[in-house]
Amino acid sequence: MDVMEEQFKRMVLAYLHLFNRNLAGAMTQVAELCEIIKYQQLKLFINQEDNYAH
Repeated sequence: MDVMEEQFKRMVLAYLHLFNRNLAGAMTQVAELCEIIKYQQLKLFINQEDNYAH
């Protein structure tokens, strides 16, 4: 029984480690996407301002 429990614990820990790495990667991608969206909105705003200036 102890051997089974030990294997199960190791499996769960390995899964959690993998999950945390994937989550960190996903969070990074979301953050990068937000930066891109902010940049695009700023560019759009600047273009609109230029159009009003002319």
